[in-house]
Amino acid sequence: MKLRLLAAALAATTLVAGTAAAQDTTSEKGKLSYAIGYNTGAELAELTERGEAVDINTVVKALQDAYGKKEPAVPVDQLRTAVENMQKRQQAKMEAEFKRISDAN
Repeated sequence: MKLRLLAAALAATTLVAGTAAAQDTTSEKGKLSYAIGYNTGAELAELTERGEAVDINTVVKALQDAYGKKEPAVPVDQLRTAVENMQKRQQAKMEAEFKRISDAN
């Protein structure tokens, strides 16, 4: 699932990135860390372009919590519901676009 990959990439970013001011982009570790972060950022931007509201500060906090093996600040059932709702919204948009295109032909 793309969302799981996104979550894993975000968690990995936190693992090696430390703080935003301390960036190592010359070592293999730094390059990999930057690549993971950049790809994750691109996926978040894509979600935003598709109409989803994503708060980058909350994403970073969630990364830090997950990497630190803390309990989520939001109950897991609510997290699951939020993801399921996003998937339903995106599915509805895709179906509406498909219908629009098929009706035009």
